Amino acid sequence: MSDVTNDLRTEITKGLEAIWKLDCEDAVRTRVSSLNSLIARRQMPLAAGVANRVPLLETEEVLRAWRERR
Repeated sequence: MSDVTNDLRTEITKGLEAIWKLDCEDAVRTRVSSLNSLIARRQMPLAAGVANRVPLLETEEVLRAWRERR
């Protein structure tokens, strides 16, 4: 795995840790959108078929996990 991918995964983990502490769904949606923008920007130079690409977060899945943690 490349350093870019490892750094990105670390930032996603930190972002998700912050999401678990948020108070409302709108804030969660906004933060997921920001993380997805970060993922897209960081991977722009990578070819579309590269195996180590980090997938975008699914907003509804993150919301489901957030609700379960409340």
